[in-house]
Amino acid sequence: MTKRRSETGFTLLEFIVVVTMIGVLAASSLSYYADIVRDTRISGVQFLSSRFAAAVAGVHVKWIVDGQPKSVELDGFQLQLNDSGWPIAETSRRAGGKNVCRQLWDSLLQNPSQLPDVIPADSKGVQYWAPKPSNDICRYNLITRDSREFYFEYFMRNGQVRSVTDYLE
Repeated sequence: MTKRRSETGFTLLEFIVVVTMIGVLAASSLSYYADIVRDTRISGVQFLSSRFAAAVAGVHVKWIVDGQPKSVELDGFQLQLNDSGWPIAETSRRAGGKNVCRQLWDSLLQNPSQLPDVIPADSKGVQYWAPKPSNDICRYNLITRDSREFYFEYFMRNGQVRSVTDYLE
């Protein structure tokens, strides 16, 4: 009597099942990762817009306390205000050449990131960009590699700051 040597290993069916399971896990992980990235972008824009809104409200309160002047000083920046007391521009010499939205970004936010007027070809180190204002509205756009839009808007007429994110799948 001869003993048959048993060989251990995966059968083709077992191999296919394992590879399929790994593929399903990888696909669900990528979907989860994409959702996390989107949620992080939304949270970042909402956080920055709330910081911007708080700064705008602070300037408005200063305008009321100071007796409704045409401009107020904030951390070394001289801000021009409209008749309702909302920031509309920076009036110092440092503002020269910058569009109004960039002026407000630089003067209202503490240690703001770099903000170009157009999306640069090499956007390394740049997270947001702001075109020139349209109808007294500044839009601060988050730079993304896909076509989704994440931004917040500042309405100079009434001081409203609105966070807008693209929730479409």
